[in-house]
Amino acid sequence: MIIAVLTTLHLDGAARTASAAGRRMVTGSGTGAQQLSDALSAARKLIISYPSRRRAARAYRKLVACGIRLEPLLGATSGLAIPVIMCMWRRPERMKTILRMLDDQSDCPPIRLVLWNNNSLNSAKIRSDISGFSAVGSLESIELYESAVNVGGIGRFLAAREVRKHSTRGLMIMLDDDQDVSHSFVRDLAATGSPRTISGVWAWRIHSGYWDRTQVVIQGGSADYVGTGGCVWDSSLIDDRRLLDDLPSRFMFMEDIWMSRFAAQRDWNLRMVDTPVSFVLADLDQGHDLHRQKTKFYEWLVSRS
Repeated sequence: MIIAVLTTLHLDGAARTASAAGRRMVTGSGTGAQQLSDALSAARKLIISYPSRRRAARAYRKLVACGIRLEPLLGATSGLAIPVIMCMWRRPERMKTILRMLDDQSDCPPIRLVLWNNNSLNSAKIRSDISGFSAVGSLESIELYESAVNVGGIGRFLAAREVRKHSTRGLMIMLDDDQDVSHSFVRDLAATGSPRTISGVWAWRIHSGYWDRTQVVIQGGSADYVGTGGCVWDSSLIDDRRLLDDLPSRFMFMEDIWMSRFAAQRDWNLRMVDTPVSFVLADLDQGHDLHRQKTKFYEWLVSRS
């Protein structure tokens, strides 16, 4: 039963793990029972933090209609700060590292960290790490929004909309919680930001299909897709209500593809930024369980062009 639920939610990796453990138990493997128990325990936690598509879509539409209010947790933001927006889901242990990395940024504007937490199970850990952190460098303020339902990475755009309501700054940076960055990360991205442009470290040229692609490795190189993690963008894109309103609910966890295609169709520039970034804890990425869906989504977007 739980395997069927995981598959329905497109948690294919977890479903395969539980299924394989079940087969080992049936065939008499001594470790099968314990492995199945472990897999089911992990799956239950995933189901709590990864709602059905219908529930997620309902929650998202309500957030779009009603808006959000960010909760200040540390410091106070100024008009000089550059917003860095990050979604969190399954990596609460990364919080201290991320705070240190951002506070250690050099030769850059003050940083306004805006967090969107998609997993209520991690709230206490996140809040504890923030309350125990002393910012002595570039990190000026921290704000948080706790989403009652996991709506995926599109939450970062809801947060961006709220920030933009009260700020004239055009550039915003988006970071993923699985990325380690250098001391020059914010400076490098801010230097490349420009009107009607999205620039990021994860940039690709797409050919016949979403997975038929070539990574852009030259600074300033033109791209068809830029990942939301590790990018700087002209936040005026959020002023177009269609960015939030027109995202199909069945594809709502693929906001990176949506953002790139949405911007490109409006003659925005998509560029590559050359700055050191490494990825950690990749096995906890929601995207792994959306591999087939990404192909379908890209094909759907192309068909509507």
